[in-house]
Amino acid sequence: MAKTSDALKIIEKINRTDPDLQGMVALAFINAKVAQLNLRSKDQGGINAATAG
Repeated sequence: MAKTSDALKIIEKINRTDPDLQGMVALAFINAKVAQLNLRSKDQGGINAATAG
């Protein structure tokens, strides 16, 4: 098999074989989605550091 320097391919290969890593990646993905939704709702509501209190 040829060596790759593509980080995404390397991570995907490791992730396929490590159930613990799969769980951590899933949790990180969920946390990132929640953070995006939170930021979007703050932006839409006009909330910022000055108005948050």
